[in-house]
Amino acid sequence: QPTRYGNLTAILTNFTISFIKEKAAADQPFFVLMSYIHVHTPLFSSPEFVNVSAGGRFGDNVEEMDHSVGQIIGALEEAGVANNTLVFFTSDNGPYKEEGWENSGSTGGLRGSK
Repeated sequence: QPTRYGNLTAILTNFTISFIKEKAAADQPFFVLMSYIHVHTPLFSSPEFVNVSAGGRFGDNVEEMDHSVGQIIGALEEAGVANNTLVFFTSDNGPYKEEGWENSGSTGGLRGSK
């Protein structure tokens, strides 16, 4: 079966929020690694995030990722565990090159890419 990425971020976000609520309600420690496929090719977004950014498909990806992170942080706050939770953000090596530079992010003057 072909993989359908269109709603993957929403599905993973909802699963993560449910997991946080379950563990917090049981007063159990937990670890979540939310590894987004976003800002990697192929670029895809959930339907509600298509064509919302002036940054093209790359910008749409960033918008959806930002929304998802906000929902997860909100779930931590709602569950009452935000002040007892470490949240780390990491990234890999900048914009991609294989589809050209248009709408693919910026190195901000630094060298390198994915």
